[in-house]
Amino acid sequence: MFEKYKEKKHFKKVKKYVQEQIWNGQFAREKFRAVRERVRQNYDLTMEGLRGLKDGLAKPDIAEAAKTELEARQAELGTQLEEVKKNLAEWDAKIEAKANEVAGGRAELQMLTQYLKNL
Repeated sequence: MFEKYKEKKHFKKVKKYVQEQIWNGQFAREKFRAVRERVRQNYDLTMEGLRGLKDGLAKPDIAEAAKTELEARQAELGTQLEEVKKNLAEWDAKIEAKANEVAGGRAELQMLTQYLKNL
């Protein structure tokens, strides 16, 4: 009889720990989303700069030296854009992993609740 009490007490602690892990996962996921949003804003600014450069290069009366400088800047922004895209994909993967972690925790919490009811 005393063993049942110890088992129930143990699983209540486990349940509390799992709930805390779910809360931690939700917090981390929201922080990841905030960082991803800042990265997306950086992507938008880079795209805007790239469009401006393309418009500048499209002008027929541009000097050759200025055109060379704009082309170099365009190549640089293109590289930055690829890095930002890669960064966005990484943050998306992190957010998805946290979402899966939280879902797994919720499933475990349900199993623990059922198990405690049956004890």
